[in-house]
Amino acid sequence: MKNKELTPGTTVWVVERNEDGVAQTVTGYVFLTNLLEWVIASPMLGESSDPNIILSNQAATTAEGLTPDLYVFLKKDCFAKMDDAKKIRKESERE
Repeated sequence: MKNKELTPGTTVWVVERNEDGVAQTVTGYVFLTNLLEWVIASPMLGESSDPNIILSNQAATTAEGLTPDLYVFLKKDCFAKMDDAKKIRKESERE
């Protein structure tokens, strides 16, 4: 992650890449946590960015045998500011 450490419930801006590692788009997610070199995030749940509500919903979804809506990204592609993520995406277009 760049710029500052994110706290659970804040927006994390992600440079999303295709299977070849080419930057495609920048998307905002709710930051849940990070571990080692990874960030775990989720889309907002309705209007809520509360991590407890999101994780409770994901646990219920899992218990129902459905697929939870959680995403894992490399920290190097995650930013606290949208402008920083867009800058990295544009720089990768030049490569």
